[in-house]
Amino acid sequence: MEVEHLRRLHDILASDANLTDRLGAGTFLVCIYARARWSDIRFIHHVEIEAKRNGCFVIYTTEHKTSQVGLRREQYLPLVVPWDGVVHMDWLKSYFELYKQAGLNISNVPLGPLLPAPKIGGGFGARPLSTPEASAWLKLLLRGTTNSETFRSHSLKGTLLSWCARSGMDREVRAVLGHHCSSLTGSDVVYARELQTRPIRKLQMLLKNIRLGMSFEDIAEHGTLISTAPCVLPPRPCAYTPPLLQGPPVHEKEALSARVDEVDGAAEIMNLKEDLRSVKEEHDLERQSLSLAEQLSLFPLGVVNGGLIEIESSSGSDSESSSDASDEEPGARSREPESYAERVPNGQTYMRNTNSGLVHSAKTSGEFTKCGIKVAGHFAVLEKFIHVKMPKSLNCFPKDPDRIRKLDDLVTHLDLAVKRARDKNKE
Repeated sequence: MEVEHLRRLHDILASDANLTDRLGAGTFLVCIYARARWSDIRFIHHVEIEAKRNGCFVIYTTEHKTSQVGLRREQYLPLVVPWDGVVHMDWLKSYFELYKQAGLNISNVPLGPLLPAPKIGGGFGARPLSTPEASAWLKLLLRGTTNSETFRSHSLKGTLLSWCARSGMDREVRAVLGHHCSSLTGSDVVYARELQTRPIRKLQMLLKNIRLGMSFEDIAEHGTLISTAPCVLPPRPCAYTPPLLQGPPVHEKEALSARVDEVDGAAEIMNLKEDLRSVKEEHDLERQSLSLAEQLSLFPLGVVNGGLIEIESSSGSDSESSSDASDEEPGARSREPESYAERVPNGQTYMRNTNSGLVHSAKTSGEFTKCGIKVAGHFAVLEKFIHVKMPKSLNCFPKDPDRIRKLDDLVTHLDLAVKRARDKNKE
């Protein structure tokens, strides 16, 4: 979407249209400014309203892309909406007033869908508005604007991210704004509200530039709040500011250029200070993690990192056993007789799914596992004797007596493993 499409939605929100369309336009703006999918607002747990200068409207959602992955099921994804948009109006205040007029309570915990599906006779139901319904409604609200028929619900998430790229914003900031993480940064920058402060501040700066009439090319070139070309600003209800005295055009241009350089230098200094602060925090966090790991480990951290544990030979060992031990390769570990052991039955093959980590069972030279999955390149065949206990597929091993079926079973197994490790360390 372009700036004209967001201004159309702002006009509908501030107009005298019916309450449902105004509330729908406001909800679409919330998704756009939060860089969120429509499915991200299907179930909201709670919200936080920071009504202040450079404030934000924070939505904590439980329905998001990574909510089905591991521990992320119990984490809320914070969707941060900057208070100021591309127009000179307090649009969030108007949105909250409409929300209350519609009979909805933004303070409910859990809140449920941010915008429930409207009823034909008026009012709102309990179910969330589906993605196809939201796409059709968005096209109707933007009818008459450029390329309005090509928009989909995913356009809500990609609009501001596209603007950030066109204005020259760096990739790391855009990744945090898009709720994406990498193997280097981790997912903390996505799920921690405090770590999004710097990217949100940069986004607020971009929106302020657009309100002042700057183009994306000017923002990418100068990166400041000062426009080098004259622009026509929309009317804004504010205190009257007397105009500056007109001087010679040459001096005015030189003064403007000097001011641009000063702001660029100040912004660069602030960015360097923030980067240094971030690096220091990362080093402090790494030192704390290493200290905690040293305290929690049963062995020294150097031994754990090396993967080797030296086992002293007993005094009663004879020369033959010591000579046999000396012939072994360095770092080889002898297997204890009481360690876990399992034999694969005849006629069957155990193989491990490298994607899920689960062990499956299949007939020898069979093309499918017992649970019906086709054997492909992501399956690794295990040896006939297994000495490491691995998680197994419930459908392939329905009667496995050692299966951990409840949380109490997991706690019991972990307690026994810790006890065995401590007893061995004492010896």
